[in-house]
Amino acid sequence: MRNFQLFLMIPLALAVIFFACNSKQSKSTDDIVKEIDNAKDYKLDSSLAFNSLTTYFMKGDEVVKVFNSHGGSKGGGEFYFYYTEGKLIHINESSKYRDMMSEEGVEAEDNKFYFENEKLVNWLQKDKKNQWVKVEDAAKIKERESHLIDFSKSVLADRGTHAE
Repeated sequence: MRNFQLFLMIPLALAVIFFACNSKQSKSTDDIVKEIDNAKDYKLDSSLAFNSLTTYFMKGDEVVKVFNSHGGSKGGGEFYFYYTEGKLIHINESSKYRDMMSEEGVEAEDNKFYFENEKLVNWLQKDKKNQWVKVEDAAKIKERESHLIDFSKSVLADRGTHAE
């Protein structure tokens, strides 16, 4: 009987060890973004075109972060794109625009976009109380997803088109 119990315990112990080793918690997107922001050993590449400044942060030959700032007479915006293994994982956006035809103040918008496999999986937007609120409108999400992915691809594609 004792050998039978030992016979049952060995596979159970091996299964527990196997699952413990293979269930490492993956880092959250916010943790990855913090790591990228806190790293100091980047190779930088920048381009300036018309009213847009773009800076590429690279680990070796891999782009891990892109800063894009653009502006015009009515305002402008800043985008921070974050990549891991060449895939877009996160965008921070801060935009400010002024209605030039009125005396009203600046319209500001802050957004955080989270991506998995080129799909927008979470969108947070600051409300008037400066609190992050999840955007739930499916049509708005789908439209913004397409625009942001296209914008990210164009920013990366532009890296090779400017003189260094």
